[in-house]
Amino acid sequence: MHITLVTFDFIFPGIKMLSAYLRSKGIETSLVYLPPERVYDCSYRFSPEIKARLAGLTLRSDLVGFSVMTHNFRLAADLTDYLKGRTDKKIIWGGIHPTISPEECLEHADAVAIGEAEETLEELARRLGDGRDICETPGFWFKQGSEIVRNGLVPPPADLNCLPLPDIGYEGHFIREGEDIVALDRERLRALYMVNGLKDLKGNFYPAYLSVFSRGCPLVCTYCCNNRLASLFGRDRQRVRTRSLDNILAEVGRARELIPELKFITIQDDNFLAQPQEFIREFAERWKAGVGLPFKISGSVHFMDDKRIRPLVEAGLMHIEAGIQSGSHRLNREVYRRNITTDKILEAARVLNAFKDRLLPAYDFIFDNPYETSRDRLATAQLISRLPKPYAFSSFSLVYFPGTEIYEMARRDNLIRDESAQIFGKKTNQFSLEKVSYLKLLSLLLPSLPGRISRPLLWRPLALFLDLRLWTPLFTASARFLMWLRQKKVLRRANTSRFIESSVSKADCGSQ
Repeated sequence: MHITLVTFDFIFPGIKMLSAYLRSKGIETSLVYLPPERVYDCSYRFSPEIKARLAGLTLRSDLVGFSVMTHNFRLAADLTDYLKGRTDKKIIWGGIHPTISPEECLEHADAVAIGEAEETLEELARRLGDGRDICETPGFWFKQGSEIVRNGLVPPPADLNCLPLPDIGYEGHFIREGEDIVALDRERLRALYMVNGLKDLKGNFYPAYLSVFSRGCPLVCTYCCNNRLASLFGRDRQRVRTRSLDNILAEVGRARELIPELKFITIQDDNFLAQPQEFIREFAERWKAGVGLPFKISGSVHFMDDKRIRPLVEAGLMHIEAGIQSGSHRLNREVYRRNITTDKILEAARVLNAFKDRLLPAYDFIFDNPYETSRDRLATAQLISRLPKPYAFSSFSLVYFPGTEIYEMARRDNLIRDESAQIFGKKTNQFSLEKVSYLKLLSLLLPSLPGRISRPLLWRPLALFLDLRLWTPLFTASARFLMWLRQKKVLRRANTSRFIESSVSKADCGSQ
């Protein structure tokens, strides 16, 4: 049994985890990395040469699998349609987009995996190899003519230690280079990590390895894929499941053997800090003693306290992404389902700021929300002005990921008019220059402004007046001019000059 697995990103580890599991069960795999030239361009398609090369690589396969995120759905659809015209092999999709929008994906794929697919894909491969009916495989939906076969869900693995280390080598791996797809070797693998990493504004480059040490998140924010996963599998199934420290350190050790030049580790867990305090303390101790590399995590401000942050900083934590999203209690509670107060956010910010000489927080905020009022935007701007500096300001534009609560809200209220622009082609981690209000622009500027300037700009009567729609064209033009100055390097991103900033774009992964 041989399965070819195709993904559109080299760095993110999901497909490598799946390949390792299948190989551990005696199933051969090939991994094909097809990074597109334009990630968020819905009109982009691979050349005929790339398509033909991919078709050639799948000739000996019994199955072809695509790992699909929301922003590369249409790219996967185009490749799948091409392959279907040239092979009778079953083409299956997995990943977050098939999980949250399976019916849409079955317009192209023969089958889609719902949820984490290590165990279910092995079962499907066994059935295919034994000549049994694969359309009864639990955890998969199938298209049969005009009908959809909806098999029962399979809960995600409770014990991540039963899974092998990710397949991070190069044997049986292929990558797109120009108009060809070539076999990976050690030198090509090293070169990929040498261009994917982090650098500071002084030009120092830190080749980085990205991994996921835990899965799940206790929160059910309405805009996030975990919202949909919780509705499918239940909130208890979405609790944080953590790999053992021996398992984590073994993976990092393996990565450093392959790429000795690695200088930084990005831990891409949904909510690293949601793990037990005792685990975090022991992680910090063993990381400092056994790894010694600086690292980055993401976490919710709900879990940011001195008992968690201090040992991590002492172990090498250099950068942390903290999701705030809004300074409006109403918006957080009623629209995002985030039970967080301004006081708690500021308390967490003070904890992080206590280590300002060693740790840079990046605070995430969501803009372009039609449910947000001027008063909500003012509350956000006021909160931003109170955050202790230095910090990096990360602006996100709201995307209605299918299957999430906010998607259903927007569809009910007729707010989704162009899926290409609002969903599939929309870059989440980017300040949108469409319809920039006064308070949206001010929020972007506040991290760079001293208090004596920001306070009068936030005077409530003035702020609410200037946030009226009649002023939007003026502030939209102003924002575009400022962005042009930044592109020309006249302006520099605020508050990051002493710290590392990422040169790897944050994929949406179906969430924000």
